[in-house]
Amino acid sequence: MANLKNETVEELLSKPWSREFVPDDGLISARVPELPGCFATGTTWEEAHANLEDALEAWLTAAVELGNDVPEPRGDEEPGEFSGRFSVRVPRYIHRRLANRAEAEGCSLNQLVASLLAESVETPVRGQDTDAYEDITADAVSERSDAIGALKGIATFLRNRGDINLACLVYAFAAERVGAASGGVQEAAKELGAAGALARKERRMRLAESLWRQSLRRDCTNIRSRSSLGQLLHHQGRYAEAVDFLEPVADVDDYARLFLGWSRLQLGLSDKSNDMVDQGLADLTAALRRWCAYASRGERSSWLRQLRRLNLLGPRFREEVDQLVQFANSNANWPKISANEVEDTSKLDEDELDVAIDTASDVASAGGRR
Repeated sequence: MANLKNETVEELLSKPWSREFVPDDGLISARVPELPGCFATGTTWEEAHANLEDALEAWLTAAVELGNDVPEPRGDEEPGEFSGRFSVRVPRYIHRRLANRAEAEGCSLNQLVASLLAESVETPVRGQDTDAYEDITADAVSERSDAIGALKGIATFLRNRGDINLACLVYAFAAERVGAASGGVQEAAKELGAAGALARKERRMRLAESLWRQSLRRDCTNIRSRSSLGQLLHHQGRYAEAVDFLEPVADVDDYARLFLGWSRLQLGLSDKSNDMVDQGLADLTAALRRWCAYASRGERSSWLRQLRRLNLLGPRFREEVDQLVQFANSNANWPKISANEVEDTSKLDEDELDVAIDTASDVASAGGRR
């Protein structure tokens, strides 16, 4: 730990701090590894970078004001033989999959590979780092301005170690600290929403639901948490609850409209309500049209899964399926979709197939739409 107390914030900011960026289920996680708790997220690479710069300035400002020691940056420490460039050969199918993922995430292939490598080498091997650093933990316990950053640093440590439940709990504690500050309620809701996204990515569904509900208790207008919770409820078959959460944000979130449509469609079929079926179908087709019109080539298979699911419901919805195929083939930025692809149910997972078969039975028993 270097003694940099006599340097100004501006001087410290000009130093070559390391920066790491890792895609994380719709968010980009970013950190300065030399500074414990200096962590940020963003929905795009640009936003994550800007938020990390703000976090870096806040971290250094607090350190200067409190007279804390500041570590030396590692940016100039790398030996000359490490230029940051090396060549590696991979099978063609891996190259293709990496390129498709980079396009879907809106970044370059180089950025994606660099972030995946950074995530891999920074993940501790079990049995090596078994506890958080004492000084970071002490900062987290204190009521100083850097306590929130320290809490997030501990949560990130736990997440990288694989302790997802504990990581989400500590992220929630950090959110509570954020919410206690003046005007921090909306920021606390964002922090809880991001923790919910982590839990959902790791298939901790009950934990994700709890975190998103807590997020909405702090800020009921948080679109991301409301849409995510509604989608989770839909996938659990809790369609009436899903509609309650998805309906208020369907006009501004296409995924919310998509799953609002599915939820209404399922409710209408089970209740034999033609009006509800028509309303759900209208939401569903509108979301699928908008999706394919602006989607990247890498989203074709995901879009097609939704169409297959609708097609499985039988002749009652064949007209809408055909119209969606025609619309996609005229407007989407991907190869044309054939009738055989739509009929191919092998691409649906077992749960999706079971739901579709059950729903198709409801359709058959209900008869025609009118």
